[in-house]
Amino acid sequence: MSKKVVKKIFLGLSLAVVTILISTALFFVISYNRTKLDIDKLTTANTGIKLYASDTNETTNYSYNLNKKIVNISELNDYTINAFVSIEDKRFFEHNGYDVKRIAKSALVNLKENNKSQGASTITQQLVKNTLLTNEKTYKRKLNEVMLAMKVEKNFTKDEIMNMYLNTIYFGSSAYGIENASQIYFNKSATDLSLNESAILAGLIKSPNYYSPKYNKDNCFKRKNVVLKQMLKLGCISNNEYNSAIKEKVVCSNTQNSYDNSYYQQAIIEACKILNISEKELIRNNYQIITYMDTELQQDLISILNSENYEADKLSIVANNLGEVLAYVGVNDFDLTSMKRSPASTLKPLAVYLPAIQHNIVDCCTPILDEQTSFNGYKPKN
Repeated sequence: MSKKVVKKIFLGLSLAVVTILISTALFFVISYNRTKLDIDKLTTANTGIKLYASDTNETTNYSYNLNKKIVNISELNDYTINAFVSIEDKRFFEHNGYDVKRIAKSALVNLKENNKSQGASTITQQLVKNTLLTNEKTYKRKLNEVMLAMKVEKNFTKDEIMNMYLNTIYFGSSAYGIENASQIYFNKSATDLSLNESAILAGLIKSPNYYSPKYNKDNCFKRKNVVLKQMLKLGCISNNEYNSAIKEKVVCSNTQNSYDNSYYQQAIIEACKILNISEKELIRNNYQIITYMDTELQQDLISILNSENYEADKLSIVANNLGEVLAYVGVNDFDLTSMKRSPASTLKPLAVYLPAIQHNIVDCCTPILDEQTSFNGYKPKN
């Protein structure tokens, strides 16, 4: 092959590479400009849903999570923040929303395994996904996630991003946000978390059920040690701190995140059913819910239930003749509106009366004495 031919081939390949690079760059620029960042949705994702009672114009900001509390990262210990950065996004303070090295590594793994299991999401990308996007695993959504993450980085400081992230992330056991998770798992504020407790919370968000300190302690503590090792590797903690934390016994709280059976939570559940969307989507779209609640009647009902001197599952509903629920109070660790009731005597015609008629034991004129009767030794009390 002559040098002239080789030169032509080289120039042709070079031109093709340059064309691909320019086209790719133009594609990303156009995609970035077309992507719209809804700052309101991003910043209000942890403030709750607006609900109104029928007899007042006052707005109740009701969180989509029971007793959800917001904490500012300025109140947290450094090792708490470092635990999340170490295990979730070690270059968080360096990148502009996306990590090229992680994306390249993830792409290679996905191509090799022919799946989309590796996400390579930075903390900023996770925040975007949790507040603005769905969980579908498509390249289109991933591209949108990266574009939005870049815009988030342009509009907010790293501290603001971390603050929003820690207050929206899901920790399992119905706990959204680090403050609520800390209360559920350790019965303390997130501001008082120890190094070990911080490592546990940072570790379990990968798979809240699999690494739950309540239900899978062995998995939880193994994952906690992985977080601690990564913190040591990145210089976030010393060898002495690492060795002490590895040996330290961690006690988890038995606090249960009781189901919220309040009027407002039930109104949210009904709104989600009517609109066929999730609670998170309800929040993202800034819906306002106007209820039939009579605030005075609601307070009276709460007072009555709280004044009782016995512990029991309680549910009280007050409705008018139009079917409008004026007051609602439930006390239980489960959703009382979805609990299945016993069929009780409803089954008697099928299970008792029909077989008795079929076998000519009774007919429509058979007298039944209203007294205790023995049926071959079986004496029903009722």
